Amino acid sequence: MIENIKVSISEFDREHNKQRVNSRMRARVQSGYWVFHPPAGYLLEDKILIPDPHNSPLIQKIFKDFSTDAYLSLQLLKKSVAFKGLLNLKTNKLYLQRPETLRNILTNKIYIGKIEFPK
Repeated sequence: MIENIKVSISEFDREHNKQRVNSRMRARVQSGYWVFHPPAGYLLEDKILIPDPHNSPLIQKIFKDFSTDAYLSLQLLKKSVAFKGLLNLKTNKLYLQRPETLRNILTNKIYIGKIEFPK
């Protein structure tokens, strides 16, 4: 019986801590600070997203090519010079050339200026 009470208290504490962390992170994002890993094409400087001078033009080219149908499919866009040139500045290596990486770039709302906080 005592073990059940301890487990319940621990579960409540974890849930309460999770709510506090999420509310504080949400407040930081609302005040203009970025609390997550920066997406491709951005750098994190003093907790604020700034455009990455190397990857930003490549990301813009990917969006331009996608919007003008320069590549007829995602598979062809994945083989483009712009996508193959994306550099992970944390590791100084190229990003993995996976379809998910390209799909994440094209569907990430941060590139159109909208910030969504995960629930």
